[in-house]
Amino acid sequence: MLCEVSGTCFDGEYSIKNMMLRQHIFKEMETPSSLECLMLCKEDVRCQSFNYVINQDICELNNRTKEAAPKNFVQNFKRYYIFLAKVGRKMFSNVIIVVKFCFLMLNRYDPKGFQQKPNTHHPTCFTPRKRKGSGVMGHLGHIDECAIGSHGCVTGSSICVNTIGSFKCSCNFGYDLVSETCFPVFYATFTCDNAMELFADDTSLGNDNSNWGASFTYTIIGNPRVISVVGADVGGGFGILGSTTNGLLTNESWKCTGVLYPGWNSPDFDDQNWPSARVFGVNSADSPWGMMISGIEATAKWIWAADQDNGVVYCRLNLQ
Repeated sequence: MLCEVSGTCFDGEYSIKNMMLRQHIFKEMETPSSLECLMLCKEDVRCQSFNYVINQDICELNNRTKEAAPKNFVQNFKRYYIFLAKVGRKMFSNVIIVVKFCFLMLNRYDPKGFQQKPNTHHPTCFTPRKRKGSGVMGHLGHIDECAIGSHGCVTGSSICVNTIGSFKCSCNFGYDLVSETCFPVFYATFTCDNAMELFADDTSLGNDNSNWGASFTYTIIGNPRVISVVGADVGGGFGILGSTTNGLLTNESWKCTGVLYPGWNSPDFDDQNWPSARVFGVNSADSPWGMMISGIEATAKWIWAADQDNGVVYCRLNLQ
């Protein structure tokens, strides 16, 4: 049951404090109270629940319920969630809208009034013989948001996957889900004799001070303009070796120096006067290290600064 601060209550609804449904808000507006928000929800055939921002009087209408999208029902101390228990009329109205759409697929006319060939293959409306019960004509209780385009999946990075009562966005190859959004992702596998720290632009992705004979994999999110590595050697052999899942390798195209310059790992840093990296052979048993490092491409080369042995070096690869 939904109750106002004044004590007035309304049957057929209930509220849950400090919770909200995210990713399914289709309309947001300011209202004097949650009662007005409730009325707006009841008047909109798309609305199945709503969130109310307590101290800001903001009404957020949802086109799903927490039962249909449980992963998006999350804690939020500024809001409370209201579910409309009597949604049968709304669900039926949604179905009627789609049935009208399907009717138009069967009775199509061009701008001059001439009838066109009916579309009898639209997945929302027509059921393939091997999939009985799918499509509006086969199952009026379900709406395929993926087919009619009423989803929020971003073209190129994700695809819409229809589910019972809802949908989900599945990330395409080369993308990964980060905070409910598909971002371009690739992976960098590196090692350094003896220790290193990897950067994407000027953001540290972590360091590896363990056994240089074993590689370490870093996750790179987005489209960085530069990848850079600071490597340190404490004596004996020295070198940096790595490759990425999108085809980048350590080789002569990198630039390395033993001098620390301010902002050296920034994408805006000018490295045109830096010397090219010195190479010591590919990742194989024939390298000076006498072993192949697992997880790194065989064509990757061990690199280091040409102007320094041992100590600390700074290497970067421009991706622009």
